[in-house]
Amino acid sequence: MDSTTAIGLEDALIELNVHIRKIRLKGSASNNLLQLADVICGAVARSYKDTADATYYRKLISCRERNVEVWPK
Repeated sequence: MDSTTAIGLEDALIELNVHIRKIRLKGSASNNLLQLADVICGAVARSYKDTADATYYRKLISCRERNVEVWPK
């Protein structure tokens, strides 16, 4: 498995060697960045559901979106 990841930042493309050694589960109550990630993921996930407010939260964050991929293709 290739451990090189390419990320795009505006017009630049940067390659990073990524090695994930340990994953820990944490509650988001005491971590602001984890809360933000949780809210953003929830907004994107909700936009794919068939509910009345499906696009409302996604529109709030759409100005900050760079790329959203749906898996599996």
